[in-house]
Amino acid sequence: MTGGLRLECLGLDAPLSDLVGESARSALAALGLSGALDRLVICADDLAGCDDAWVQPGRGARRRDLTLYCHPEVFLAARAAPGVPAAVWDCPGPGDTSRPPVSASAFSRVRTEAFLHHHLTVIGDLVRGELEPSTVPADLAEAFDAAWAIGVDGRLGRAGLPGYPLAERRRRFSRLFSQAGILMPAHWTVFQELWDGVAAGQQDVVRLARALPRL
Repeated sequence: MTGGLRLECLGLDAPLSDLVGESARSALAALGLSGALDRLVICADDLAGCDDAWVQPGRGARRRDLTLYCHPEVFLAARAAPGVPAAVWDCPGPGDTSRPPVSASAFSRVRTEAFLHHHLTVIGDLVRGELEPSTVPADLAEAFDAAWAIGVDGRLGRAGLPGYPLAERRRRFSRLFSQAGILMPAHWTVFQELWDGVAAGQQDVVRLARALPRL
């Protein structure tokens, strides 16, 4: 429990669940969200895209109950990049032997805190009504999500809280939008405005998302 909040971690073994729960309670307190929710469920599942997450809000009288779905590896130490084999016969067989075990022994507090602070900040935006995804034009949804995420981590950085650093956000921005064309200086200006918090709210972020390559 965090104040009146009921916090649950599902899909993880007990020792890892305890570590994630501890980090979540700390993040909720740091973000001022302990009293904003009645129930938060962190549900580890095999979602595509290791750092992606999906938030399901409650309905009606239970609108302050939320579930955060994510991949269990967001709480674990990052896997080492595979080395280049010296020759074709040195290639490893099938299977990913570098994958860390989903257990407390592989827990990474740094990755966990960055993930939780980022996504709990988004939850805070939803709870306060500052973010209304259903009102974002459908053709801009993916670009808007990426743009909002940049602004979230910029806010966290200015507040001195854990989040995804500038270099990581720049890599993700480049990887996503370069698929739709060449990134120009104007696009990076948009990135910096989002990171610096120049956009004042959802409509400003929608406006900036329109200036990015169409995905």
